[in-house]
Parts: sequence; structure tokens; C-alpha cells
Amino acid sequence: MIVLVGYVLVGNILHLYLFPEQQVVKEAYPIVGDTMVNRFAKERYIVLKTDRETNGRYAEVELHLEPGGAIPEAHIHSNYDETFIVLQGELNLVIDGTELHLGPGEAHTVPKGTPHQPFNRGSREFVGIVRVNPPAQWALFITQFHGFLTEKQEPRNDFEFFLQAMLVSGFYGDTYLASPPISVQKALAFIVAPTARLLGYKSWKLENSLKWRR
Repeated sequence: MIVLVGYVLVGNILHLYLFPEQQVVKEAYPIVGDTMVNRFAKERYIVLKTDRETNGRYAEVELHLEPGGAIPEAHIHSNYDETFIVLQGELNLVIDGTELHLGPGEAHTVPKGTPHQPFNRGSREFVGIVRVNPPAQWALFITQFHGFLTEKQEPRNDFEFFLQAMLVSGFYGDTYLASPPISVQKALAFIVAPTARLLGYKSWKLENSLKWRR
């Protein structure tokens, strides 16, 4: 136990203070038109507006989900509300364990701090607008995390997903898994993040932004 505690403390001194992750460069921030494709989850995002276009009020993307597609995991945004607006097809939103069905012209806002996961259980492609208010680092986060999810020819396994989730939760500070409780995830991130860094994981990579640029 003493060895483990020492490893975690020394690891975090190295991770946070002596060798912190590089600050995100300007070129890595998403721009209008960036298009993220995650074939494993049958999803596609097109950036419509970032905080630069809205004077920091909100950010907006166009979301496409093929039949059977879904955002990979139920999750929580602690710093912003997220609104889903249906343009085409149908969207099923599981919100804190309750499923909501939305059709064309309908919209729903998920308040910050609420677990949620969108699905397309229909037979045709879903197309809709997703808007977050305030924008925080959401556009950068989804750009980078989808870059991570699609770096390999096969889907990320649960262990890889866990390591990255624990690392980025501390870096971005606004997106967490639906469970366990956020306080537990923050404690896990403190323990796990140094190991993730040691194994080569990064919260952001320039190439994970540029790959989506058209």
C-alpha cells in the first residue's frame, strides 16, 4: 500500500507539475466544417458553430446517426446544458434511466449534470442539431475523443477507453461517464492518469484535429 501511494503521489507530481501536458495549440481547435466520423458507433458530426462564431454563447454541430448508431457511452456534462433538435428520422434519448423518443421538429434539452445517451433505434438515418450552452471545451473534446476512438482499425477495448476517459476527465473537466459518481471518477483519475501518461496516452493530439479538416 505504501508503494502504491508513493507511486500515485510521485506520478502526479510528474504528470501535473514537472511534465504537464502541453497547452492546446490554436490549430487544434475545431473550425466550422470539421467532420468527425466514427464508423464503429455509426455516427458523424459536422461542426456548425464554435464559441468564436457565437461570441462564447454556445457551440453547435450537426449529428448523423445511422440506424443502430449511438453515442458510445452514457455520460454527464457538468458545466453545460445540451440540446438535441431532430431534423430527420428519430432519436431516442436515455436520460437518467428514462427513455425519451423525439421525432422531426421536436427538441429536448438535457440539463448539466444529468446522465444521458442518444440512440437511433429507427430504420432510417437520424439527422439533428446538437447545441451546448455555454460552449466550454465541448467542440474540442468531441474532436479529440473521436480522434482517439478511431485511431486504430478496430474499436478501442474497455481498458483503453477507461484509461483515456480518466485522463481527459481531468484535462477538460466537463465530461464524465454516467457511473460511478463523479467524485469517484475524479479520485480514479488522480490515481490512473499518471499511468495513462506513462503508457503514451494524451488528452489531445494535433493530428486528431487535422484529420477531420476538409
